[in-house]
Amino acid sequence: PVIEDQRADHLAIYSERDGVEASAKRILEDEAVRVKLAGALNALAEHLLTQLDYEEINLNPTLRRLAAWPQP
Repeated sequence: PVIEDQRADHLAIYSERDGVEASAKRILEDEAVRVKLAGALNALAEHLLTQLDYEEINLNPTLRRLAAWPQP
């Protein structure tokens, strides 16, 4: 389940990153976007830190048990 969890989590990170990029493109047009961008960056940072903690704990032992690299 670790590999599947990683795939799902990476998709969520990509979505958060896309929200950050979309807000960044509009930052000069609307003051409210600045607040939204700050929130999006904070959410992405929190998610990435949680993801990295999870990977450090779970990924190495999981990869050691794999007989072959999983296909997408």
